[in-house]
Amino acid sequence: MVTCIQLATIRTMILELRSPFYNRFISAEDFISEGNSSSVSDIFERIADAQLRAELRKSSTLEENYWPRDMMDLMGLTSPFFMASRLDSYCHNFDNRFGRFAACSAAAREFPGRCEAYRLAMEADSEGIKAKILSDWLESCTSRAEYLIQHRRDHNWPDWLQFDGWRDTPERRRMTMRLYTSAMDPDVRKAACEDAAQMPEARDIPECADASDPRLP
Repeated sequence: MVTCIQLATIRTMILELRSPFYNRFISAEDFISEGNSSSVSDIFERIADAQLRAELRKSSTLEENYWPRDMMDLMGLTSPFFMASRLDSYCHNFDNRFGRFAACSAAAREFPGRCEAYRLAMEADSEGIKAKILSDWLESCTSRAEYLIQHRRDHNWPDWLQFDGWRDTPERRRMTMRLYTSAMDPDVRKAACEDAAQMPEARDIPECADASDPRLP
């Protein structure tokens, strides 16, 4: 269900993305979706991804506390899994190293099972300006991995994002498990995949079926 506030956010994003300022950072392919689908969810994903790319492209400093503007609304319009997957992708490869650094720091800090993103942020920080703080965060993140896995299992892999009025539907549970099973960290991914295999709505999710993925144990 899309709220009036979220619709207002969409209108604002569309107007901003059409402005001369954002046009400097958005290329035509940002609005071209894969395949021929034109569902409402696809349109929301294209808008959300275009805004995220625009923000990352205009990054000009190393922002270790970066968090995309309107991120909560963007996750509500798409899903936490979708937004985390976009940050993961841009953390691995982005045409602006400052934007790549920002994507990595946000992914590692805000989404579960992505300690590896701190190491990738170090790669983007080629001059080592943020090396000490990233190293400390990476160590802290990895030391808590076992606790994170047990905590999530104890709470049946809780939904990362809660909105009043949202129902815990099978589709939503499936998307929640895709968030956990797409983790960069192998131990978190393995545990999530083991548990997803016992869930009727998640046992066939692609993140646990791709044997060619080096992150899959």
